[in-house]
Amino acid sequence: MLDVALATKLVEALPDDGRLILLGDKDQLSAVETGTVFANLCATRGMGTEMRESVEALTDETLAETGVGAGSGEKCGQGLSDAVVWLEQGHRYAQGGAIGALVERIREGNAEAVLAWLAGRSGGEVGSEVLWHDTVPGAERLAETLIEGYAEYLDAVQSGAPPEVVLAAFERRRVLCAVREGEQGTARLNALLAERFRGALGGPPSGASWYAGRPVLITANDYTVRVFNGDVGVALPGPEGRFLVHFPHLDGGTRPLAPSRLPEHETAFAMTVHKAQGSEFERVEVVLPVRDSRVLTRELLYTALTRARASVRLWARAAVLRDTISRRSPQTPLGLWEESGR
Repeated sequence: MLDVALATKLVEALPDDGRLILLGDKDQLSAVETGTVFANLCATRGMGTEMRESVEALTDETLAETGVGAGSGEKCGQGLSDAVVWLEQGHRYAQGGAIGALVERIREGNAEAVLAWLAGRSGGEVGSEVLWHDTVPGAERLAETLIEGYAEYLDAVQSGAPPEVVLAAFERRRVLCAVREGEQGTARLNALLAERFRGALGGPPSGASWYAGRPVLITANDYTVRVFNGDVGVALPGPEGRFLVHFPHLDGGTRPLAPSRLPEHETAFAMTVHKAQGSEFERVEVVLPVRDSRVLTRELLYTALTRARASVRLWARAAVLRDTISRRSPQTPLGLWEESGR
């Protein structure tokens, strides 16, 4: 999420003898603002002879035998390209599993290969590591299915479990949407999921803003109360029946805040893929709209799927999925940054 302006300020803030190490995933969504600096820097890797010999001397390894630096040569490592390393082993989901196999195919960008691979998983059982639904129902029916995934969370709320247990139960699963508006957007699905969750609790009155188990996503920074954009909390009844919103605390417990003290926020049964960056969940539901859109890109789908640790269920029509995988996020040539004298 490093745009050109932020990258410029970062580099300008470094002392002359400083060292900058950037660590991230070049295949994820780029910054909302102009530029795809990290992706541009890491697009290609090469290791010149001098660099390869230095690394071999330090590690006592012959890099050609390990595959590192394969195909390198005198012309390969030049400037920044000589300092790019690709880490190729993930640790979020099982090595050699279905999630890894799917995201690797998406990274390669062969839409037909992805669809052929997914076709064998379209009739699997709920809870499979990867499950694809190529028929996406309307919001009402979709919400009826998605709310079932929050059964464990509902049980924790109803049983009066400690706040940290309730919060942990909620963080195991998330519905991720590509868009905010529309039948398959977060606004519509959040309203329907909240309605069904409240109904399962036996109330409260439909006009009440707060209810036990309401999950909250903070959308603005507030340094006074120390909650920030992207933080997630859950509302639970406190003393005298008044609701408190519990956020995770470093000591393993929670930090409660009164709803009136919160900055801008929204219900978080479903959230956009953009807002889920940097997060991980045990199980993920990925919902794409039924109509194609320019916001649907390979990077967005890759980011959504790689939020899952154990299983992912993908709701996407084949035609929309094909177009999504084939479409790349617009990239700003790094030359434009270089031309500015940075």
